[in-house]
Amino acid sequence: MCNINIFQYINISSGEMCLFGDSLYLQKGKWFKLDKIQHAPLNVASLKSSFGNNFKIYLCFTGNILLRAGVSTEGKSFTWIGEKTLSSRNTEHGSFSLDLSRIQSGTLEISLLPLEESAIFADFPLAQTFVHEKHEELYSFLSPTYELCCEEPLYYRFMGEQAYYSFEDGYVHLATDTGVDLLTYFNSFSAVKWQKYTNVDNLSAWLDFKGSAIAEIVHLSEAGTHTLSHWYLQAKERTALHLPLGAYPVEGILGIRILAQGPCTLYGGGWLTDVPETQKVRLGIGITTFKREDAVKAAVARLSKAISAHPLYKDAITITVVDNGRTLDTEDVTGATLIPNKNLGGTGGFMRNLIHYQDLGGYTHCLFMDDDASCESGSIFRSMAFMRHATDEKTAISGAMLYEDIQFLQWE
Repeated sequence: MCNINIFQYINISSGEMCLFGDSLYLQKGKWFKLDKIQHAPLNVASLKSSFGNNFKIYLCFTGNILLRAGVSTEGKSFTWIGEKTLSSRNTEHGSFSLDLSRIQSGTLEISLLPLEESAIFADFPLAQTFVHEKHEELYSFLSPTYELCCEEPLYYRFMGEQAYYSFEDGYVHLATDTGVDLLTYFNSFSAVKWQKYTNVDNLSAWLDFKGSAIAEIVHLSEAGTHTLSHWYLQAKERTALHLPLGAYPVEGILGIRILAQGPCTLYGGGWLTDVPETQKVRLGIGITTFKREDAVKAAVARLSKAISAHPLYKDAITITVVDNGRTLDTEDVTGATLIPNKNLGGTGGFMRNLIHYQDLGGYTHCLFMDDDASCESGSIFRSMAFMRHATDEKTAISGAMLYEDIQFLQWE
């Protein structure tokens, strides 16, 4: 039977007066409904899908607490499904079992009545030092830059006025009682796509971090938002910390939230797996250009620098520029192979790129890019990881487009 920590569903950053970070204090004789501080309503169908018909709610507590659980369904009477009184003078773990086998839909509601002054504590595990050699990084977290995109909410959402990203040093800085949410466009993890198209069934994350905080992996789906796991982060010096999740949902997206208990710095991190790859991937990037020298020079310089610095993909990705205008010299696109070409249009240029890689042999995939595409290099590395784990070797990925002057809207 699965055990679920009651704090798994609590929004620690909520403004509820009785909630102090990782502790919930309850006043004697006053009913408290957990939905006041939940991330979202507890959908019965979603709970049954994740944990089965029977599971236990457990909590770390002290005091004397009556717990009740029931299900509300629109248009139907409220159904009580469980009740238990937990009592302890010391800090202990208690639990009560829930049976949802007779209930197919609705919202699970949990209420607590403290029969004396009581408290519930988070009891999260301490994140351990991360060992890189045992895992493959699927995603590295991305940060805004002046060169590509400086729309911070696409990368980080901040809680509190003294939480911010510094463009100067490239780090996230958090003051005490502030936080950062990485359930964002660039830094969330698409659980539904990785589950559907790859063999990655085991997932974790790592944080390059300094300070004291609580971290949580959050799941967002049509059923709402809830927290999958929590950890305490404790690092007096800059340290790589591991957040092991294991099996993860087959729908929705995942994100990480960090709630600072003291001054903190987030230097980076990413999503990981220890699942072996399904295939070797070698990528040829094909860029077609016609008399737009400045744009293609900038694109090649940015991509070749990032590729050469990547420990896993530096020898697995190459760049080719097909010059339909014949206005470039080899030294203009250092880090790429230059192919002068007749002006056969974009399609003709891309076909020339494809023929080049086919003739070389050994390439499994080709990426077609316009000369003015300001692509996050991290997006290419994520695509490489996706292809390395794809269950169908013919899987293809198409890119999305954001305009440079309207960076917060996806057009295509």
